[in-house]
Amino acid sequence: MTIRIAATAAFFSVFGIVTEGLAEEPGAPAPRIDVPADAAPMTPPPPPEYVRVGLGMGLMFAGGLNAPVSVVPLAVAGVDVHMFGPAWLVLRANGNYADDELNGQSTKTYGVGGRIGVRLEAPLFDWLEAGGYGALQGQYSKQSSSGLTGPLDSQTGWFGGVIGASAHLRPTRFFGVRLGLDVLRAGHAWSTYGEESYESTSVAFEPSPSVELTFTF
Repeated sequence: MTIRIAATAAFFSVFGIVTEGLAEEPGAPAPRIDVPADAAPMTPPPPPEYVRVGLGMGLMFAGGLNAPVSVVPLAVAGVDVHMFGPAWLVLRANGNYADDELNGQSTKTYGVGGRIGVRLEAPLFDWLEAGGYGALQGQYSKQSSSGLTGPLDSQTGWFGGVIGASAHLRPTRFFGVRLGLDVLRAGHAWSTYGEESYESTSVAFEPSPSVELTFTF
């Protein structure tokens, strides 16, 4: 009888130790995960970009049908709308005005134009993006002269495609400077000079540079 009581007491003593250990197990500390000392911190992704506004100026070749080729300065304004990845929808408008007087002859010139296309620019560094663009473009200009030879008006129009390259310097996410270069132009031009008119279709290598201040939102 004494032996049975002692065995029973020993059993419950061992059972109590086991159940106490099981009760403490849920509160045990979580396993430790060692992080290497040289592990780079997680960098959050940059915020999305939706619209980019550009203001600047450019140079465009004019003439060539019945007059010497000249370089015309243009004021440029436009908007780029982000499509996907490196692709942006390009919308641009330009204009120019000049009032010159030489040897008693006054000449006034004005012109307007626009383009729509796609630009692909990929980041090379944190502060530099580079790529190219293709666009449809239209231009119209009118020139009025008066002086010793009498009044004379001329008009020029052009419509076609443009291919170029660009580099976008971005010292900050919001502000940047884009350098562009129209490389190849192909299209149809018409011109009237006095009572005469001309038309031509051509493909030409005409590098026309531009510079813009950009603001990204």
